[in-house]
Amino acid sequence: MDIVTTLIVDDHPIVRQGIAQVIRQEKLASLVLEASNLQSALQLFSAHRPELVIVDLALGDEDGRNVIRSIRALNKETHILVLSMHDERDNAEDCLRDGADGYVMKQVATEQLADAIRRLQRGEIALSSVMQSAIFRGRKDAMSEGTRTVASLSDKEREILRLLGQGMSSSQIAETLHRSVKTIEAHRATLRGKLGLKTAVELIRFAALWSKQR
Repeated sequence: MDIVTTLIVDDHPIVRQGIAQVIRQEKLASLVLEASNLQSALQLFSAHRPELVIVDLALGDEDGRNVIRSIRALNKETHILVLSMHDERDNAEDCLRDGADGYVMKQVATEQLADAIRRLQRGEIALSSVMQSAIFRGRKDAMSEGTRTVASLSDKEREILRLLGQGMSSSQIAETLHRSVKTIEAHRATLRGKLGLKTAVELIRFAALWSKQR
């Protein structure tokens, strides 16, 4: 998904300005919006429908996870990137479960933040390799039932699952299979239903682990 508009949700103006500067310098969005709390974030989201929301977990007296849940309830396709001071090992999986697509520490270099946003654009999960490995290890026990379900998928659905597991976006899969992006998105929705997965992130995570174990 191309990112035209980005919403930054952080209660520190200087942090918002720094993130906005990176996005503009790297030409990662045409319009950058800023919010300091859940209420203003939801107002801006409803008015502009940004393709990317970057949210801090600590928003003064508010919990950034409420922003994640609220945005995800409004739109299933918007990219949500958590930018936090808290160690990803303690929070990343909970945020992914809430609907986030990535988790980046605030201490990362500018290049790493830009790379995380580009990974989301490609339809990938934006996590460090260490965190991805930890999550995948924790999910292995849940794979057996899912693997049995995969066996009941059509050949086309398994092919799309395989390509998702390789990190391809919907547009890349559409080009590879000579189908429209709309058709691939429909298949992805069907896959989520058949595999009992609630979000696009869960589908990508399942596809990546399934591909590794084949």
